Amino acid sequence: MTASNLCRGLLNRRAYAVALHAGIVMFVICISPPSASSDGIPAPNGPFFDVPVRWCVVEGSPALVSGADTDALLLLRLAGATWNIYNPDPNPDSFNRPGSNTLIGLSSRIPNQRNPFQRIADPCPPSANCPGELGDILDEMPFRSDEEDAVISACRAAWRTNLPDNTGIIAVNVRRLVGRSGAPTGTLGVTAMPYACNAIISANICRDPKITNPGDMAAVILTDASFTGSSDDFLVAHEFGHALGLGHGDGIDNNGNGVFDECCDPSEIDTGKSLMSAGNGSLTITELQQEVARAIAFVTPGTRYETLAFHPGPSPQKVEPLPPRFDKIIPSLTKENFSCGPNTITYSASAGDNRQGNGVRCVKIQNIESMPHLTWYGEGQWQGQTYRHIGEATPGCADRPLDFCGAAADIHGNGESFNNNFPGKIIGFKATNGNWPAPNEIRISGAWNEVWNKVTAINYVPLLRPTTCGSNFDEYAVSDLNNRRQGAGIRCVLRKGSSPYTTAWFGNGEWEGRTYSHVGIFRIGHAISGTIGGGVGGASDLCNSALGQFCNNFRADSLRFTSICESEGEGRPRRRFRGFKVQGAWSEVWDFGPDGPCAIER
Repeated sequence: MTASNLCRGLLNRRAYAVALHAGIVMFVICISPPSASSDGIPAPNGPFFDVPVRWCVVEGSPALVSGADTDALLLLRLAGATWNIYNPDPNPDSFNRPGSNTLIGLSSRIPNQRNPFQRIADPCPPSANCPGELGDILDEMPFRSDEEDAVISACRAAWRTNLPDNTGIIAVNVRRLVGRSGAPTGTLGVTAMPYACNAIISANICRDPKITNPGDMAAVILTDASFTGSSDDFLVAHEFGHALGLGHGDGIDNNGNGVFDECCDPSEIDTGKSLMSAGNGSLTITELQQEVARAIAFVTPGTRYETLAFHPGPSPQKVEPLPPRFDKIIPSLTKENFSCGPNTITYSASAGDNRQGNGVRCVKIQNIESMPHLTWYGEGQWQGQTYRHIGEATPGCADRPLDFCGAAADIHGNGESFNNNFPGKIIGFKATNGNWPAPNEIRISGAWNEVWNKVTAINYVPLLRPTTCGSNFDEYAVSDLNNRRQGAGIRCVLRKGSSPYTTAWFGNGEWEGRTYSHVGIFRIGHAISGTIGGGVGGASDLCNSALGQFCNNFRADSLRFTSICESEGEGRPRRRFRGFKVQGAWSEVWDFGPDGPCAIER
């Protein structure tokens, strides 16, 4: 019986079949609509989550040897993890229920999307400064090396250039991971997780993993299968376990506090072993691990939900756990790898009063009508409590010997701990090393007590992208003005009172599946006192993979804002403000939501 006939006979539904001619390995998946539980995740008894993978292979990897069917070799690596580790139970009475099976599969060939591998160059071919052979990548345990950074970035770039509409977890097949001597380090895999592996920053995700917004963050680097032997299925399953949100650990809430394992409860003491143990693990995937992995598979872009119609059973290959220290988790951004990008200046923020904590500031200084304006976006944590804010400042600080004075407010409602507002000119700025517009050090005084130091990049893992602004801002929902682009976003505009005035905003969202974040400046123009009028503005994208995929800069007069007013009532109708049309360099509608007084349009 053919695969498609098998599906029709079993389920009488549209069928999709994939055959891997490697021993007995064959599986058939029949597509059906997912059943959903009350929390939005498909119900525990199904369906099967088919998670797409986008492979890249580095020049010099044995997988590229002449005559090799590289796509088939890579697909076989995923099939081994899927059927030998994630779903080893072929019992027809149980294989469609989580338990011994996770009902998660990995594939570079899912229905309606083929992900042919992308061939990428060795970012540092063998030389005096680049150890090893062609295809080897420098490993600097416990950090991600610049070369590991480079292959992940090159793989993402290849997919965005060649197949921009395809989705899936990034996976890079390299020859080996080597040290400075050129000898293998013992590290076989490296994974950047879909969220920050930090119990403070990711506290909300640890308790509710389905709120994760993985986007394009997760990435896996794997040693070529020719060097991993009978442990390859274990290695692939373990590393993609990290990509599906699982930290190192035994998968048990050992202290009963509602969270577990390395990323969410690093102080707990393991009492068992699992697939995700840091070394000398087992093939066990606990119920808690299954719940987290399924929740994050559910929100991973491109995942398909299907009914498993036939289970091939595990292959006869012997699957062996790996020894200690065979892999490492790395934050999505680490080793001084966070930068705001070329459109703003990156500063690290520390407390001037010895409080514990750190943060980042993305600063923009520009002249508007011959007056310099400082706008910034900031985020971080003080003593374990997270914050993010927007601010705007200008010269003119009364009798205080300061360079700028201004206002700021906290964005709140996305898990941040702080929700403060600092209006007027109560935050002071003084360059203490170097000169404006980009001094090396800035001392912040008044309502705040901070020191900002200019850096190229900072060892910092950013907060998750916000979805709401909080009570300190005018919040707008954003859509395309002409309905030509799919996408949505928010704009958080700092309140400053009656117009005319200049203020700052923070925006983020996505257009056609590509994310963005930016900081903007808005000059609200002439209007009747106490009303909202139009104006002009500009914005700068924050160019960082965790914040967004756009990296554009729009000068301060490139955006034109026109207030949208609607009339209500009869006789002398009342004019209601509904938002802005944003034109010029952009084409957007900002929907204010609640009604407000409207300016007379000019």
